[in-house]
Amino acid sequence: MISAVISLPLVWERVPGVHILALRLGRSVWNWLVSVLVLVPITLIAVEIVIYLWLAIVPQTISSDCSGSADPVTVTMRGPIVQLYPPLLVAIGLWLLHIRALSVSPRAR
Repeated sequence: MISAVISLPLVWERVPGVHILALRLGRSVWNWLVSVLVLVPITLIAVEIVIYLWLAIVPQTISSDCSGSADPVTVTMRGPIVQLYPPLLVAIGLWLLHIRALSVSPRAR
């Protein structure tokens, strides 16, 4: 329901079937505004996914001295490989790209 309430007013009477990665924006201020508004969350999603991949692939070394009361402890570990958050972010990103593609598509006559 939330998706329909958000997307229907944006794409009303627009031509369907526009490629989601089409970069032609034309001269319309509306096209540029929609593209910039979608680019911001897409960038944040991409950064989150890169951070997730970095933590899952590259081992992280953590050292602690327990406030000086014990010998230093060093642990090497990776982040969890299987998580639901990254696929959810990808789905939200694709949804935003579809909304952008329909919003910048030409009007149906």
